Amino acid sequence: MYRRILIIFLVVFGFLETWAWAEGRSRLRLTTPIAAEYGDIEGATNTTEQVSGYGVEYIFANGFGLGWSAFIAKAKFDLTIGSTDLSFDQETDSQFLDLSYLFGEKLTLQLSYGTLLDGSGKARYSQTTTLPFPPYTFTANLEDKISLQGTAYGLTLGMALGDIELTYGLRLHHINHDYQSTTLSILDGEYDQLYQIAGIGVLF
Repeated sequence: MYRRILIIFLVVFGFLETWAWAEGRSRLRLTTPIAAEYGDIEGATNTTEQVSGYGVEYIFANGFGLGWSAFIAKAKFDLTIGSTDLSFDQETDSQFLDLSYLFGEKLTLQLSYGTLLDGSGKARYSQTTTLPFPPYTFTANLEDKISLQGTAYGLTLGMALGDIELTYGLRLHHINHDYQSTTLSILDGEYDQLYQIAGIGVLF
């Protein structure tokens, strides 16, 4: 759902005839995620999310930009698989190479695309199994590795105040999670992570 919303925004803003080409000044931007929302994990309850990271990008005078961004996403949730109750504490670390183009002068619109160059994760979880005899339950604390592959799409609005600019945008990560454990293979698949991004830039 989040991916469709972002694509609609990209199409609408990307083809506005009133938007001007980028002005002839270079920019250096620093950004950080301020909020995150995960796509639904089927059957998950009591979900909480945290995110940290940074992004740095240089935008050339012709409007094209090249950047690097790193995100650490943490999620806690409960899940039941068969008769087994799982409590997850999951963390993923992803690093992207970002390409972008900037429209506008004082008010700017930036469209970006990122490729996941390095991504990994781990899931710590408590596995509680129901037994037919006393003590009737058994809990084991386990850890699993996660392999990540994916892409990112972004839409950023900027406002220049002299030689300084403020930015705010949305960034969607579409990432395939591959859990090493066969127990967690039911969670293998593609997940969307939607971030709100804020930043500051310098114009040269």
